[in-house]
Amino acid sequence: MKQLLRYLVNTILLIVIWFIPATLFIGWSFSVNGTRPSGLIAIGGIIAIIISVKVVKKINKSNLWSRLFDETETVEKEVKATFRIIALLEGVSYILLMTVGLYFKYQLDDPTYVKLLGMPHGILFVSYIIFAFLIKENEKWGMKDLGIVLVASILPFGTFYVDWKYLKK
Repeated sequence: MKQLLRYLVNTILLIVIWFIPATLFIGWSFSVNGTRPSGLIAIGGIIAIIISVKVVKKINKSNLWSRLFDETETVEKEVKATFRIIALLEGVSYILLMTVGLYFKYQLDDPTYVKLLGMPHGILFVSYIIFAFLIKENEKWGMKDLGIVLVASILPFGTFYVDWKYLKK
């Protein structure tokens, strides 16, 4: 279970971290070449993969990571720690989607960023919902608390509130 959770968190981190430089390269390519596909997108994707792999490797070697996946922790603590990471990433991706994505879509008439930021946000959103149901019994959440946690996933800054109110303890 521990290896599976670590693999899941590493995969989510890799995807989210990859989208930051990849989005910049794709946006730069579109600004240089218009809507025509170019080699800049492929080169940017490769560079983004290299950057994200290096960042995930550094995160894996950090003390934070070893504490999250310490051998003495129980499965419930691992799932809760993973949920906290997913909640943070989901909140950040939602804010990026609502600010950067919508700015480019409605102010600059370029829906590219909504499409680029929408996929990782969707993956994180679904992961957030799944993990909320996984930890509700361990956290002793009633239907009201679970409802608040689920509604917070569709509110800006809602996942940060859930982390502060329900997950810090």
